[in-house]
Amino acid sequence: MKVAIFNHPFTDFYHSPQRMVTANLDYLGKIIFPHEYLCFDVVKKLKKSIPLPKQLKYLKNYLVYDQSHYSFFHNYYQYGEVNHFSHKRFEQFCPEVIIITSFAYCYFQGLKNMITYLRKKFSVPVIIGGNGPSAHPLYYFDNSGADYVVVGPAEISLKTLLDHLQKGEMNIQIPNVYSQQRDHSIVMNQSYPFEPFFNIKKKNIQLQITRGCPKNCTYCSVKLVSGQYFLKTSLIKLEAAIADLPPAIKHFNFEDDNLTFYKDYCQDVIQIIKKYYPQSTFSFENGLDFTTLTPEFVDFLVSQGLKQWNISLTSINLEILNQTKRNYQKQTFLNVLKEMEKSRLLIIVYFICGLPEDNSENILKTLYFLTEQPVLLGISPFYLVPGIKIESSTTEKLKQLKEENLESDLAIYYKATSFYPWGKINSEKLVTFFMLSRFINAVKRYTEVDWFEWKDMLAGKTAISKEKGVDFRTQSGIISSFCQKRILYLDKNNQYQAYPLDSIILNNFFHQFEQGLTIRNQGFCFTDDFLQRKLKIDSRTIKEATN
Repeated sequence: MKVAIFNHPFTDFYHSPQRMVTANLDYLGKIIFPHEYLCFDVVKKLKKSIPLPKQLKYLKNYLVYDQSHYSFFHNYYQYGEVNHFSHKRFEQFCPEVIIITSFAYCYFQGLKNMITYLRKKFSVPVIIGGNGPSAHPLYYFDNSGADYVVVGPAEISLKTLLDHLQKGEMNIQIPNVYSQQRDHSIVMNQSYPFEPFFNIKKKNIQLQITRGCPKNCTYCSVKLVSGQYFLKTSLIKLEAAIADLPPAIKHFNFEDDNLTFYKDYCQDVIQIIKKYYPQSTFSFENGLDFTTLTPEFVDFLVSQGLKQWNISLTSINLEILNQTKRNYQKQTFLNVLKEMEKSRLLIIVYFICGLPEDNSENILKTLYFLTEQPVLLGISPFYLVPGIKIESSTTEKLKQLKEENLESDLAIYYKATSFYPWGKINSEKLVTFFMLSRFINAVKRYTEVDWFEWKDMLAGKTAISKEKGVDFRTQSGIISSFCQKRILYLDKNNQYQAYPLDSIILNNFFHQFEQGLTIRNQGFCFTDDFLQRKLKIDSRTIKEATN
């Protein structure tokens, strides 16, 4: 059977190239073998600025021209077009079925637009699946225009569905498939064979060799998509795949949800990679569970070529951690952090802002805690995914949304970048925490030497090179912000303006800084005492920096 496999356009402030890759389409093609397939990437490198949607008008005042390292998003974009593919190639292939994979529920409208376009051009059955449809399958079936919705891992049911269609069978009742029969049997607690995923980009490779996660965090949607089992690629199959990769590969980035849960397996995987690519480095940019990191395991990862640490923390508030089933304490993290510090590698720690039961005080405590650690702050605004366990805590918010918006407009609020208040913290506060985290990270970029170089450039003792230009403007913005106790940005006219952020949160931060809060990186502590005594910032310096 001939199958055309598509992705679809979507809109957002930004997108992650690691998640939106053509390799995802090819991966589906391998699953449906021996059915013949052809991939059509309608997103590839197509990006255009579009007006901010009316539903997000509350974010308009933050979309400003900012020359600093800590800026907010500058524009809203559309990625891809429904007609951005070779129609001639499609018609020559003459597919009998179309498959469209959708990355997230928040991009529902782009998927619907894709289906509408294809329906006008080509009259063949349409199958959809992926993270979004798996999270809310009945909604997708009733509203997207698709003929079939595949829930969960495609390995379980996609090829079986195609086999039935190839036979001309219409009365199809398959587990994990929504169809007109309306007799939907969902089976997510079964094992299934899967191939390791590889996406090669020049000298870097993105890979996933496990599926699922053994944990049960209430805000996570992994099990809606990957099923209840935590599955691992066989080492024999993995080594065969690694041995067949191009020799130019220099870096491996694991996209697995919890590869380090089974330490022995993880070590075996890395040793296989080092056998064929002894000089390569690797990273876990999807985030590591720090509770899996013993001192010995930390030493092993560093010795084998770990490039940076990406650590998932969520919060330091014990009540929030227990509610979300994270089940650890701050001291556990501090013990592991001491071991990671020894490596002198970059450490990025992710925490969640805006969980339904969280509040501003808890967020500030987590933010201040990380500010004083030698780490970068990876703030993750909470966004709802239909079907996750924590959804029951958002009943009132969902009711309010449905009263104020058309059903078709709701998905846009399910983006992290929409800063929708699913809990007790309003949008202004969510944006403020986001901007404050970026501001703190900007401070952490610089050493003591950098600050004295900045002062020399300000005084005209050294020239401001093109490479140093953004740093100079960022550092000037940082100093001016501390003096005015607001987060300032440099506009197109080289004038400093203040972001319209929550004054209570900002006043609290700048007060804490004056009272001794330390902004620490791995080699330097930026403090109020440093500003006043060593850098000796006076009114004249500030005026020059502001101008």
